[in-house]
Amino acid sequence: MTSYSGEKLKVKWGKVTGASYYQLYRSTSKNGTYSYVATVKGKEYTDSSLKTGKSYYYKVRAVNKTGRVKGYSSYSKVVSGSTLQTASINKVYSYTSTQIKLQIKTVKGASGYQIYRSASKNGNYQKVAETSSATYLDKKRSAGKTYYYKVRAIKSRRAEQDMVPFQELSPVVH
Repeated sequence: MTSYSGEKLKVKWGKVTGASYYQLYRSTSKNGTYSYVATVKGKEYTDSSLKTGKSYYYKVRAVNKTGRVKGYSSYSKVVSGSTLQTASINKVYSYTSTQIKLQIKTVKGASGYQIYRSASKNGNYQKVAETSSATYLDKKRSAGKTYYYKVRAIKSRRAEQDMVPFQELSPVVH
């Protein structure tokens, strides 16, 4: 299972020979009540609109439909996944007229953070760094200019990278 963002989890399962489609169910506890999520023709599903920083449990069953008759497999083994919490910036320190240090509030399960910067609050944010540290030193800024920062937690797993939404920061002027 993969967390794509603070509100999404991607669930994958193996193909069942003869299956026409699959039915996916979700719960917020392993032994809780499972609710129907979706009917899926493929072997994966991205569950959207989840809450950040929460754990979810899934099970799936195959359905074989021949004419009007449906046959159901037993439910799969339960799998679980957790969405990442939204990262935020705790403190901003001025090092020099051209350097700012950001202190990031760490997020459980995150392997790192992406830092984005803009010259205006609603402007175009550009990625300036990716770090596994809870601090970042921005050395490429102009003295006397206002900057806006956003940070996003990421979780790297194999070749996939999971991301959560941005948390904005107040402007930084030096």
